[in-house]
Parts: sequence; C-alpha cells; structure tokens
Amino acid sequence: MTRDVVLGIDLGTSSVKAMLLDSAAAVVGLARAPYPTRHPAAGLTEQDPADWVAAMGTAVGGCLAAAGPVRVGAIGLSGHMSAPVLVDGNGAALAPCHTITDTRAVTDLPASAREAIAAHTGNQAAAYFTLPKLLWWQREHPGLLARAACVLAPKDFLRAWLTGDLASDPTDAGNMLLLDPVARHWMPALARDAGLDPALLPKLREPAEIAGMLRADRAAALCLPPGIPVATGAADMAAALLGIGLGADEIAVTIGTSATVIAPVAEVAPALLGRLTFHPGVAPGAPFALGSHFNGGACLDWLRTILGGAEALAAAAEQALAVPPGAEGALFVPYLLGAGSPDFDPAARGAFLGLAASHGPAHLLRALVEGISADWCGSFDLLDPGARRGLVLGGGGAKLHLWPQLLADLARRPVTLAATPDASTLGAALLAGVALAWFGGTLAGAARHVRATAPALLPATPDTYAAFRHQFRIAQQQARQAGPPRALDVVD
Repeated sequence: MTRDVVLGIDLGTSSVKAMLLDSAAAVVGLARAPYPTRHPAAGLTEQDPADWVAAMGTAVGGCLAAAGPVRVGAIGLSGHMSAPVLVDGNGAALAPCHTITDTRAVTDLPASAREAIAAHTGNQAAAYFTLPKLLWWQREHPGLLARAACVLAPKDFLRAWLTGDLASDPTDAGNMLLLDPVARHWMPALARDAGLDPALLPKLREPAEIAGMLRADRAAALCLPPGIPVATGAADMAAALLGIGLGADEIAVTIGTSATVIAPVAEVAPALLGRLTFHPGVAPGAPFALGSHFNGGACLDWLRTILGGAEALAAAAEQALAVPPGAEGALFVPYLLGAGSPDFDPAARGAFLGLAASHGPAHLLRALVEGISADWCGSFDLLDPGARRGLVLGGGGAKLHLWPQLLADLARRPVTLAATPDASTLGAALLAGVALAWFGGTLAGAARHVRATAPALLPATPDTYAAFRHQFRIAQQQARQAGPPRALDVVD
C-alpha cells in the first residue's frame, strides 16, 4: 500500500536530516547524512554548498529506502541560521558559506545603523549575525559581491537548487538585521545606511507558502517524481518551535552541540539587548527570544573522550542516577567554549571544583549536567522571572536519562519531553503539510498534532538544589572574571 507523505529536509550545522511524515503527523521514515566543515585558519568556519546538496541526496535516498512505498505530496525545508550564501542569477554559489561561528565579520557599522537595528530588531549587530558577514565580503571581495544576484540562507540555497526560486522567508531574513519584524518586509533605507546594497536582499515568502515545483533534473537526483510542490521553509530554530508544538506559556530547551533556550514573546524587550536575541516566528505576530548557550552536548562529547569512549560514558550515566543532587560536592563550571547568554563572555573558562578522591566518573557526569543546566537558568530567569513557565526539553542530549528530572529539580519548573529530538526536521515537514492544507491548513493546527502529551516531571520537594544554586553563582562569576590562563614564567 502506498502512503501519502510529506518530506521535511533539515540542513543542520554538520548533517542533513530527511523525514517523511503522514497526515496524522506520524514519522514514516528518517535518515541523516553528514557533510564536512572546514577551518582554514583560527576563527574561520566554512562550508561548501555543494556538500549540502550531496548530503541532501544521501539523506533523502536513505529516508525513501527505509519507508517503503510512499507518495510525496510536498517538500519543506529548514536550515541553520546566520550563514549567508552569495549566489548568481541561476542560484549557483559564488563562494564558500561562512557559518554562524565564523569570527571574521565586520561589526564597525555607522552609529545610526547600529541604533536603528537595535530599535527595530532588539539585537546588536554582532559578528554572528548575517549583515556583518556580508560587510566583510564587501570590504575584502567587492568584485565578488558585485557579481551576486542576491544572498540566501542555507535552506534557501537548497530550495533554489530544487526549484530555481531565489527567495527567503522572515525567519531567516530576521538574522540579516534589516527586516522589519512586525511588517515582515525589508528596510532598504537601513540597508543603505549600514553600507549594503538593498538589491542583494531576496524577495520574501511566508514559510508555508509554496515557492515552486521540483525541477525534473533535480527530481531524478533525489529519486523523486518532478513537479512536487516545495514550501519556502524556515530557519531551524523557528522550525524547531513548530516541531515541538510549544505553547505560549512554555520555554523550549534543545540540547545539541550547543544548547538553545527559546520562548515565544509578546514583543522585543529593549532591556534584554545583547543578553538574548529576538527573531520572527513562522507565523506573523509570533516572535521568539533565544538564549544561546555554547556548552551543551559539546561538554558531554568532551567528557566522553576523557572517560575513554561512548561505553564508558553510558556506564557513568547509569551510575549517575544513584549520585545525589550536588554530586557530593563536585561542581562543574560549563565554559569549555566560553560563556553564551546572557553575558556572552568568550574569555570565560570551564572548571571542575570541589573534587575529592572519592569522586568517580558518575560524579563527574552528574556535576557536568548540573553545571550546564544551572547555566541555562540565567536565560530562564530573563524570559520568565516569576518561574511560571514550564520547560519542554528536546534534542539529542535529552535522551540522557538523568537530565529531565535533574533539570526540573534544579530549575524549579515542570519539565516535559518533546515528542521528537528532531524538532527542526519535523517542523520542516509540518510546513510542507500546511502548504498542502493538511492539519487544517494552519500552523496552529500543525502544532497541535505534535504537542507533547506525556505528564510533566515536577520539581522534587523539598528544594534539593538551593545550596548548589548559590555555590554555582559564585563559581560562575569567578570563571567569567578569570579569563584565559597566562603562560607561566620559567625560572632557571
């Protein structure tokens, strides 16, 4: 029997995921394919869009092979943010893509532009946004920028390859810092003031709008029939909110290599400028705030290497369930990659404190998870100082058994597990479904289909982490003040 499905494609920072979803929002197939990232020098992070296309073909092929007979009705997309692709009029990439972690961007904008960006978007023109990256290209390679027809986000490049459509959507356009987030259109005067030609800004479509049809030559490469409608798609964090089905009274935490704290907000909060970032959502009038915490799964990967591999980490994880809150005095400050929200201190450094001979791998793991979770609380408190919102935990790190209840106890908030760890991919598929008028033809209807229904994990009574939170705040301040260690003088 052939099943009617939609295909969601998520271009992550290290792999492409493909998901097939039926009209009841049940996952029919899932596959992923990695692709490389290049670091030509310190601080430089580049990706070749041709590698994205190759990985997409592998992921889609694997997904179709695993699913059995299906009929794909539409394709939706999501992709990583703040990673501009300069393309010519045919959609061909003119240069490598500089990803969000690339640090070469130019941030010396005119004061008038900086002030206007902050007022309109609630964000600072920091190097991890798209506009400063484009200004670097303009300063260093003006001839190449002059050849560009427009600038696309990663998921937009894939859609251009699939359909020939050169466009973007408000969720990715917001990271350009030149979008009016309420009216959801470009601000050409601000682009000129910032020093960028507005002609580089692509036309905008809404995320669930059909942007074009799958071209015959591209369809053959993906083993799909031509003419399949392709929805515009959305930035990965916006798609993840849809894939989680997050309610207005909830905060999402997704644990990948880094961790993100995301929540719907009523409006931009000027008092949080530089502490959180603000972004347009998949639906008009539904912005969200984002806390970026650079130390999530990366810390787990580091500890796994230290302990000797995945089996050693798994053993420690089982034993850590029996270690009491506070890890019997062991405390981890989670700044192996510097501190993110809300203070954004790249000089902050990580540390294990309070170690004793009685501590083993299980204590280290529990202390690590407690430290990462305590760091997130800074963003929780900014988004909801009254502790009224519950948390929805997703991403690969949520599979660690001790994490959900530990987070509920430490944050003093109920925690619900997201229905899937692949929320961005699911969100991309849901956008394709809405484009076909599935789920009632609305984004709200799509979200209702995937909202978590499992009972929430409630904070333990009494408060087992009161003393720990105080100790962590002291250690946190010390780590942020210390900065990187200096080389020791050698005395002969």
